[in-house]
Amino acid sequence: MFLKSIRSILVIAAALVVPTVSMAQAASDTAYPTRPLRLIVGFAAGSSADALARLYAQKLSEVLGQTVYVENKPGAGQINAIRTLQMSPADGHTIYLATGSSLSQGPGIRKDLPYDPLKAFSFIGHLGTAGGMIYVHPDVPVRTVGELITYSKENPNKLSYGTAGVGSAGHLGAEFFMNLTGAKLFHVPFKSDPEAAREVAAGTVQVAFTLGRAMAPLAEANKVRPLMAINAKRLSFLPNVPSASETGVKDLESIGPFTYYGLVGPTGLPAPIIDKLNRAINQISAQPDLVTQLQNYFIDPMPATPHQFQSFVEKEIAKWRKVGNNVKIEF
Repeated sequence: MFLKSIRSILVIAAALVVPTVSMAQAASDTAYPTRPLRLIVGFAAGSSADALARLYAQKLSEVLGQTVYVENKPGAGQINAIRTLQMSPADGHTIYLATGSSLSQGPGIRKDLPYDPLKAFSFIGHLGTAGGMIYVHPDVPVRTVGELITYSKENPNKLSYGTAGVGSAGHLGAEFFMNLTGAKLFHVPFKSDPEAAREVAAGTVQVAFTLGRAMAPLAEANKVRPLMAINAKRLSFLPNVPSASETGVKDLESIGPFTYYGLVGPTGLPAPIIDKLNRAINQISAQPDLVTQLQNYFIDPMPATPHQFQSFVEKEIAKWRKVGNNVKIEF
């Protein structure tokens, strides 16, 4: 009789624990955030990543009811920003605007990175993808990507190409391009995409692999000649320039996307906080004014669940690891 009474008490206690835990999680979800959030960016102020971060920070402040401020941690191929995130508590008050180069391109190619993106982060959500562009100085005697490939093979390393720096999306995309096509180009790193674009226009370098946004005004002024959108489709501001899939070069369509953006937190971020942030950014990404602003930056919004975003990153890492097996880059 005594044992039956004890069992009954334990059953009742167990039944009471589950609702208590659920209520605690719900309360935590409702209370979060309890103070301002910082959004870490691995690039300097004025970069495309910084502009995107500030756009979402403003919108997140409105949706979450707490200030969200951007903290720039440039340098070391975004590793400074990643280390800042990793040293932060997993409470959702520090998040990181991750890019394609930090999530899949760099990890796929490099063997020396001090982090594994699939273990170092809690995936929150996908913000969007950005198209890039391959373009040349007008004096370069090529008008198509096919002609660029042929000319560079006939004149190996005569043409130099500019990017936003060693390990940037442009640099890794160019290595992908050369590995796939056999093109022979010489890398000249700069500090940003706009700087690389200006140097092509000035003739300091002959070719560039950058975000489309960086070269748009120069293309409109006929100071550079665009050859191909590094994207699955044509870029809206240059509808006459073929996409990677339209060049006729075998397998070149796999080069895209040029880069992409997403939000991640430190590992161990509680599921209720991830879900709340994911709902917030997907709500923001659906706002018509935000879509227009993203289009001005040549970014296509990509709302997704945390699981969908992580799956996307896993596929990109696998793609870039194949490139890494054939390409040796000194960082």
